[in-house]
Amino acid sequence: MRIIHFGFLIFFFVLALPGTSVAQSDRENTDQERDQSRPPLLGQQWVVVLEDPRPARLQGWRSNNYGKGNASYSNALELRRFGKRVAKRYNLDLKDQWLIESLNVYCLIVSFNGDAEQTIKQLNQDQKVQWVQPSNEFELLSNNKNQTSFALPPSRDEQLVGISESINGHGITIAMIDSAVDLDHPDLRTSIGLSENFIQERGIVSANTTQSARDGEAHGTAIAGVIVTKPDTQLGMAGVAPMATLNAYRGCWERSGGHAACNTLSLARALDAVSKSNADVLNLSLSGPQDLLLDRLISRIVDQGTVVVAAFDPTRSASQRFPSPQKGVLVVRAENLDKHHHAILAAPGARIVARPGNSYDYMQGHSVATAYASGVLALYKQWHTQWRSLENQPFTLSQEWPNLVKTNHIAELVDQLRQERSS
Repeated sequence: MRIIHFGFLIFFFVLALPGTSVAQSDRENTDQERDQSRPPLLGQQWVVVLEDPRPARLQGWRSNNYGKGNASYSNALELRRFGKRVAKRYNLDLKDQWLIESLNVYCLIVSFNGDAEQTIKQLNQDQKVQWVQPSNEFELLSNNKNQTSFALPPSRDEQLVGISESINGHGITIAMIDSAVDLDHPDLRTSIGLSENFIQERGIVSANTTQSARDGEAHGTAIAGVIVTKPDTQLGMAGVAPMATLNAYRGCWERSGGHAACNTLSLARALDAVSKSNADVLNLSLSGPQDLLLDRLISRIVDQGTVVVAAFDPTRSASQRFPSPQKGVLVVRAENLDKHHHAILAAPGARIVARPGNSYDYMQGHSVATAYASGVLALYKQWHTQWRSLENQPFTLSQEWPNLVKTNHIAELVDQLRQERSS
């Protein structure tokens, strides 16, 4: 059992050596972390990560499933009673609790009532506690230049990539964790394969949520539009992979004033759902501090063959930001921003984007560039999957990892697709 503090895990740079795992890095650096100064213990919330406490007969049922018989009810009741017992034993103020099924752990969101140092020490000695870490906050990255939305875009008939009509993302699934997508927007209503909401309308996770998941929120709607807007909609500007299936997971929420946020639990729940899917690409147009729980989930997702595309955060070094560098994670920056970071994959980062309520806006930033790159990777996999299938050879994006990490600009992959398509 270990005490984990964000920002103190030591990881390799973005192009991490194959085989390096979050768990290995964590074990190697635990002693060093304990010797470093700690973040404030009081006035913040913490995540106590416990092993799945349920008996074998109840495992396999979702923790929040009350509607499918006595077994599911007993499952949820057992978990909640366990969480309350732990909180009472260690004098914790229990804020929330949730089962992360893909990791077989049960997470308590707590604050400390008594001596924080002593409480952590006691938790450290509990065999059922795997680790304790801060509940971190994350943000969606964008820079909107227009504060006033407009009904129709000023320019029509523009395509983001336009390699060919047949290379359009068909058969590829892109997962996106973001704020809510406007499911009724005319440019998106036929593009979303799955929409799940992991923002609770109560408690610490979404106390300042201003919009419902169905209504949509600005950032999530914009990023979805960059990836999968259909070419025959009123926007007149096709998404990068307009025929791909986009699964939208709401793990972030937007507050008044345009600020968008996520936290450890909301992202963990969304990542847990992605880990059970068959997504080819995961788009994360967000950033924040290192987080052990989330990095473990990212490793699980990468292991299943999903490539994770994350927004570059210029305010944090590679050893301090989420997601941590590892094989299977591509970090993307906008081509017109932070140009001195030559090792970071660049992509176009300024577009007219869809906005909730059948309107449009102009957005630029690393978020947009990340969405663009995710779409291109969908096209890349579609083309190579079709080409390899002619020779009865399977294809995964992980096979192309050496080629992907050598790419300096996403346009290189687009040019490669055009050349292969015309040959």
